[in-house]
Amino acid sequence: MRLAGKALQQLDGVESVHVHMNDLLARQLVQELGPRFGEKNLRRLMQFAEVFPKEEIVVSLIRQVSWTHFIALLPIKNALQLDFYAEYGSPAHE
Repeated sequence: MRLAGKALQQLDGVESVHVHMNDLLARQLVQELGPRFGEKNLRRLMQFAEVFPKEEIVVSLIRQVSWTHFIALLPIKNALQLDFYAEYGSPAHE
């Protein structure tokens, strides 16, 4: 799914193409994989790829925190705060 987010992110500069491709991809994914892969979640995947561009960080965190936790982190713009809350949400801090 990270690849889908990155691919859509690259199309982001061409707004009409981006909207059309996102809609087509969402419909196909919903049909094949179910409603969790709709347009709203594809936008979140794009944000996720933008906010967490380093795969090694994601691989480490994905074992510790949920997708819901990642979604809650997406609006945070400050990199230091983002790192703090990403780590703070891990089981090691419970």
